[in-house]
Amino acid sequence: MGFSSCWSALPRWGALTTGAVILVAACSPSGPGPSTVLRSSHGADGVVSASPSASPSRSLSREDEVVDVVRRFFAALDRAVSTGDTAAAAALMHPSCSCREVLASVHKEFANGGRTVGAHWTVSELKFFAFDGARALVHARHGVTAYRAVAANGSVVHSYGAHLDLVDVSLLRLDGEWKVAELLRIVKH
Repeated sequence: MGFSSCWSALPRWGALTTGAVILVAACSPSGPGPSTVLRSSHGADGVVSASPSASPSRSLSREDEVVDVVRRFFAALDRAVSTGDTAAAAALMHPSCSCREVLASVHKEFANGGRTVGAHWTVSELKFFAFDGARALVHARHGVTAYRAVAANGSVVHSYGAHLDLVDVSLLRLDGEWKVAELLRIVKH
């Protein structure tokens, strides 16, 4: 299974703020460069723009704080598929997140000296969507480059095509910190 194909049928979660949101569940990583943590800001239309930041700001609004966690999560996933190091991504995931399947796929791809070639995720848009106390939702548009899984002997195990996804990222508060609870696919291009 490739990192971008760990989609599963998950329970729907609904009422946030004043409206109900019905979502199809999914799991597909993306992110900016592996060493970049981005600070976000959103305008009147709610669209987030990215600007590099050495570390997350302690004075972020709750909306920006949630979006910043999503940015760091996608950056950690990008690092994981590029290096095999899943620790940072795991630290940002809620224990119940089915997206932990992505980490299992990374471990499988990198087992016995395997690696990926060309695997990168880029986030082109993040938009704060809803907040309900201990739950939040962020809309993300991200791209996955075409890449190959390569065995230790250099043989190509599998090739994956490039694609763009629209996902909603649900987050839950756990011990005072936001954790990614699910990636909910809206559209795959």
